Amino acid sequence: MKTDKYGITKRTWRELLVYGHDLRTKDWHDIQRSDLAELMKVAKEPIAEGVSLMNAVMLKMLEEDREETRREDWREFARKLLADNVDVDKIVKYTGLSRDEILKLTP
Repeated sequence: MKTDKYGITKRTWRELLVYGHDLRTKDWHDIQRSDLAELMKVAKEPIAEGVSLMNAVMLKMLEEDREETRREDWREFARKLLADNVDVDKIVKYTGLSRDEILKLTP
């Protein structure tokens, strides 16, 4: 699993986010796992006015998930167009997917 510039895997960030947004976890001191407690301490530090590292990463992860969902929706649309024998160049034009990506969708 890829790590970010802080050396934290996406899975660990997700664990931190779960702890960080758990209503019972008011502070990083409440976290039982020492590794996550230390990361939470760092993650809650502000990196910009009103924005913590945790908030920045969470927003980035949500945007990446939304982008992947949008791309999958376009792939599904492209599959349907291919099934209706629509020209690949038109599919490229209307979906924004690359020609290679569309050709990989063909059965």
